Amino acid sequence: MGWVKLADQPGKRIVNKQFNDIIYWEIRDGFVWHQKRKLRSADPESFEFRDDDHDFIGRDKHHIYHAWDKMKNIDRDSFEVLTDNYCRDKNLAYCEYETSLKPLKGTDVTNFVILGNGYARDAEYAYYWGRSLRKCTAPMTLQLVDSKKEMAYLYAKDKEFVYYEGAVLKGADLETWQLLDDGDYSSDVTAVYFCGRKLPGARVDSWKRLKFHYSCDEKNVYCMHFRLKGADPNYLTILNQHHVMDRQFVYWISQLVEGADIESFKVISDNEAIDKYGSFDRGDRINA
Repeated sequence: MGWVKLADQPGKRIVNKQFNDIIYWEIRDGFVWHQKRKLRSADPESFEFRDDDHDFIGRDKHHIYHAWDKMKNIDRDSFEVLTDNYCRDKNLAYCEYETSLKPLKGTDVTNFVILGNGYARDAEYAYYWGRSLRKCTAPMTLQLVDSKKEMAYLYAKDKEFVYYEGAVLKGADLETWQLLDDGDYSSDVTAVYFCGRKLPGARVDSWKRLKFHYSCDEKNVYCMHFRLKGADPNYLTILNQHHVMDRQFVYWISQLVEGADIESFKVISDNEAIDKYGSFDRGDRINA
């Protein structure tokens, strides 16, 4: 994969068949066009595009272009497309967003390293998909979490913090923190977390994963990071992905289904249910 000359393509155009035949690049009437907008300063004879997933990046013999914008401050000859939407030239590193190609906050391109899964670092800052990690004061210590668990790619850590999707996992103890199950849950010596949120009041020594996104400890029931108020883990029945019940109450996700009759309650789908008094949709009674 790399740079391909636009003038050598059939019809001198690049069409994305997967997205309603969008014409990303074309040479027409002596000009280069991107999605029906003319790049007046681009040289059509030397113009090249990327034959990978970077449909907005192009270049001619003088400049780098991102969609309709000529990137005057990017050094054309040293510019290279990396992984995880990152790029760099001899001066700066950049991140390509959906509609823009912007320089990263740091200026230390020499030490710029892509760790993977959106995480990167230099000697000044750590990044997640181009956004600097505000809490990271030692970016050169940032590393991915070494785990084969399915969701591990969302996590990283440095010498101070654990990060989930680039945000600090608040309160996590770095020394005892570990991923659980497939990695959507984690724990440390004092708490259990679902993705980036702490399960309120969860007791680590008795906590266990149930089915779907339900879990419990000896006193509480949780759906994701929400505690089901009043639910008794000793009498819990998981009806389907969105409905659970105990001896007294029915819940839709974490919401109490008001007025549900325990004895006659039946689920119809993830969001629909009935009892002898009527119907429910997303935990709300709609017909009585």
